[in-house]
Amino acid sequence: MEGSEVQPAPVKKKVLVAGSGPGGLYVAYTATKRGHQVILCEKEAELGGILKSEQALPFKREMYELSNTYALFARNAGVEIRTSVEVTPEYVEKESPDALIVAVGSQPLVPPIKGLDGDNVVIVNNYYLEKEKVTDQVVVFGGGLAGCECAIHLGQEGKQVHLVE
Repeated sequence: MEGSEVQPAPVKKKVLVAGSGPGGLYVAYTATKRGHQVILCEKEAELGGILKSEQALPFKREMYELSNTYALFARNAGVEIRTSVEVTPEYVEKESPDALIVAVGSQPLVPPIKGLDGDNVVIVNNYYLEKEKVTDQVVVFGGGLAGCECAIHLGQEGKQVHLVE
């Protein structure tokens, strides 16, 4: 397809990418295809960023698989991938890259409401890790995209769900 070719960079550089979500993986792949030396670091042991949470929702499984596809693209292109490595100012100084790309994503907004730090509370991004905590009676706090998708999934599992916005 015209216009989809990756053009070689006029000057090859050492590029450090912080974060292995879809943005970090794809930019690392593209930079490598352009001829740069790319190191991608992920502070977690597993690649995928926010898309890891999609594996718990059957109707979102393809989104989870997207991170695996991007990781395969990056590996096949020659990206050096380092997991369990947090990119700190000291790490950047040690690596001394020509460019740093920060693709660390975001953190969910958890309002300071009494009780939200309880053992029975699961942040939607961590649901795939803590599914066993969810009982048959569920309150989903937040009616945005993630909350609604989670509520739909839990309802499909037969749980009684109360969605609060």
